[in-house]
Amino acid sequence: PKTDQNTIAMAVNYKQGPIELTGAYSSLGEKGVPVGTTVEDDVAMKFGGKFFFMDNQAWVSAVYEDLDSGGTNNDRTGLYVAALMKMGQSTIGIGYALADDEGTTTDSGANLVQLQLKHNLSKSTGVFAQFGSLSLDKNAATDAFGLRNGAFVSAADKSATYMGVGIVTDFSSK
Repeated sequence: PKTDQNTIAMAVNYKQGPIELTGAYSSLGEKGVPVGTTVEDDVAMKFGGKFFFMDNQAWVSAVYEDLDSGGTNNDRTGLYVAALMKMGQSTIGIGYALADDEGTTTDSGANLVQLQLKHNLSKSTGVFAQFGSLSLDKNAATDAFGLRNGAFVSAADKSATYMGVGIVTDFSSK
């Protein structure tokens, strides 16, 4: 039998002066589900904005996301807010994400806080350090924020902190 595999995705961006706005919508057909079967498609909508200030040396942003993974009890909304400030060759950023309860499952949300420091050594090379903490509610799935199969937090009602350091090099010929 034929299956419904249609995907629709669209986005709109607007930038004027120090303000940047975006909206996006996507719908994924249920692959493998026979055509004519009544199954809800996976749908996601995002709305976000960014405001630049201090001669574009700093900005704040927010993104709101509404996810419907099909079915009646799989809806979830999320919010991410962040701020970034450049100081000479260095940049500091902080972010906070909140995923509310999934569908009708109480205490199934999660939150994430992260801090990032970056320092440019040259036009093409920089070093960075990142620190964060993820906390899952007692009935949360372990794939919050796309961290699949418990690779980061192995169980609900748990928290994990992480730290990473690295070097970024741009090999482009710009």
